Amino acid sequence: MCTVQRAKYVVISLTVFSLVIYSCSLWTTAVQRIGNENMCAPVAKYFTIHLVVTYGDIIITLILPFLVILCLDIVITHRIMYFYSHKHAERNSKHSSLSSLVSTQYVVTSSRSFSRTSSSRKHVTFAKNCLKERAQIKLTKFQLIISSVFLVINLPSYIIRLHLIIKSFTQDVTQNISG
Repeated sequence: MCTVQRAKYVVISLTVFSLVIYSCSLWTTAVQRIGNENMCAPVAKYFTIHLVVTYGDIIITLILPFLVILCLDIVITHRIMYFYSHKHAERNSKHSSLSSLVSTQYVVTSSRSFSRTSSSRKHVTFAKNCLKERAQIKLTKFQLIISSVFLVINLPSYIIRLHLIIKSFTQDVTQNISG
């Protein structure tokens, strides 16, 4: 399903899309004299385009990733808790029987070699599966930690951006009401 060719197309498409969307600030802003200073500000006739791009950017780069990461972290946490609550008891009961069976199921075929019986092979396979499950859980925990740290580190930036957007929106509304 995922090939190198398809991945290249996706990366190139996303890059072109980003360049097109974010290049609009090059023609929707200009240097304007505000008070005694020259500042870069949106041009009045392109102000609606500037607002659409700004709010679209907030949704695409702030709200959507935050919600997706938060929801996936909740699902991952739920799965880890499920694994430990349901599988832990099952694994402990099988592990205790596994250690006794593996130690007693080896048959001496000569003075230096051992052969495993078919029942011990099943239990060795079970032991390997347990190790794989443990490795997957460790990896899942690591991914959960990384995504949670990402959210926590970016949370101040998210809060500041949302505060500024809400502040500018409420100022625009109050100016339109009073003006």
